[in-house]
Amino acid sequence: MFTEYTGNRQFDLQLNRTFAPILDRAGMETIAATTLPRLRSTEQITRLAQQLADRFESEGDADAAWRLYELAAFYLGADDPRKHRFIDAMSRSFDEDRRGLALTRHAVPYRGGELTAMRWEADPADRAQAPAGTPTTLVMMNGFDGYAEEIIDFASHFPTRPFDIITFDGPGQGHTVLAGMPLEPEWEHPTDAVMDYSASRVQPRSASPLAATSSRARPPTARGSLT
Repeated sequence: MFTEYTGNRQFDLQLNRTFAPILDRAGMETIAATTLPRLRSTEQITRLAQQLADRFESEGDADAAWRLYELAAFYLGADDPRKHRFIDAMSRSFDEDRRGLALTRHAVPYRGGELTAMRWEADPADRAQAPAGTPTTLVMMNGFDGYAEEIIDFASHFPTRPFDIITFDGPGQGHTVLAGMPLEPEWEHPTDAVMDYSASRVQPRSASPLAATSSRARPPTARGSLT
């Protein structure tokens, strides 16, 4: 459900994106009812998100903390040192929340730089029960303003996970743009780099990978580039 907290559609999109998964935390319903509707500027959003992120991190709630650190960074320019600090804190909290899962980070070489990627291995029981021909790998790409952590979090809601899941920040996205790599329209090139990197590190299987993208706005993608 989309809640109109402020009447500013852009602000409300980001607030829903962050707060919807954590409204069950103590005190969050009160904040949603009394504090969020009073937000009128990006700086107010940044300040509130940082305060709440720091609080949840100190309380050991890494799942809430990483979401709020991402929001704290959202409206900051790349030249603002707080943005890098908040994104580092987001990744740290995300990794803490996922500790113990078969999830790894990777730096994929690409055009003199690196693409940030993550891989979550298939659930062995789900893979064993999957019918013949089930794809072995799902490649997920986030939207223009997203991070690999956010899109792989979607996979937590899958009813089964018989395939490995790979997410990555392409040129102009997430961690990669923070490292200085601009957006490019030929999306098949970074996608090929990630797929080739994956294939070189995983034993080949008979089935082929499939691909998905976020339903939010995304960079241009060449037709058929992932088939």
